[in-house]
Amino acid sequence: MVKELVETCPEKLSAQHKEQYAELGYVAFEGVLNAGEVEQARQALSRVTHGMMQALRMGAAEVKQAQQGATKNYAGPRVVKSDADCAIHFEEGIDPLALDDREAELAFRKLHNYHTEDAVFEKLVAHRRICGFLSELVGQEMRLKDVMALSKPPLIGSEKPWHQDNAYFNWLPLDLVGTVWVALDDATVENGCMHLLSGEHRRGPLRHYHTIDCEILPDRIEAKQEAAKAWTQHMEECRLNSRRAVRSIFQRSCHIRRRPIKVPIGGVHCSSSIAG
Repeated sequence: MVKELVETCPEKLSAQHKEQYAELGYVAFEGVLNAGEVEQARQALSRVTHGMMQALRMGAAEVKQAQQGATKNYAGPRVVKSDADCAIHFEEGIDPLALDDREAELAFRKLHNYHTEDAVFEKLVAHRRICGFLSELVGQEMRLKDVMALSKPPLIGSEKPWHQDNAYFNWLPLDLVGTVWVALDDATVENGCMHLLSGEHRRGPLRHYHTIDCEILPDRIEAKQEAAKAWTQHMEECRLNSRRAVRSIFQRSCHIRRRPIKVPIGGVHCSSSIAG
């Protein structure tokens, strides 16, 4: 039985770290980023959010409403830049045009494809303890596939049901894709931390269906939910996990927001499974 380790970030991964990743589906380290790097990322997130809202008011971005019949977690509006892929997603019922910059920063649920909007993030996604460590775990050079900031605003924020990330993306083979999750705020049970089912990635991709979101069929994991680990994280902590790891975020309403950066990265021999 592999022992779960959460330790101070090492300079180099050991055989034990690689064994834990293979058996449990993740490794986690404290102090992956220092306090200065975390603060730089927070400030950059504010700059990108404010810039998007200012672009909206100047006509360089637009509000796009969700498609009819969208699941609850994707039923809200998005602010999308005209000349880039960057987008801010809001909860259903929020009018982005009624928000000032600070209100928008506190209200968004997801910021997507923002890494080219600020030099801090361009540097962060290439960080040797992020891209470099995942490359060691997967066993080949890695390249960026996506980047998201997933916020749970104070007092609001939707539940994320049990899922595997591979259900959202069409990248194969799955063994060559992983996700790095970096906490910019303390993540606790009260403000909606991640819950994880250790070792479930070894079952392979599980069947999902659409409820409020993309969700694993309850009867596939019901008996194991009691064993789920509530993954509390301090700022500066990082978790690297397989895209097949089974995870959930339960709905919590408290006054403390939670902002992690999520960086999906794939091997150079990983490609989209969608032809065309």
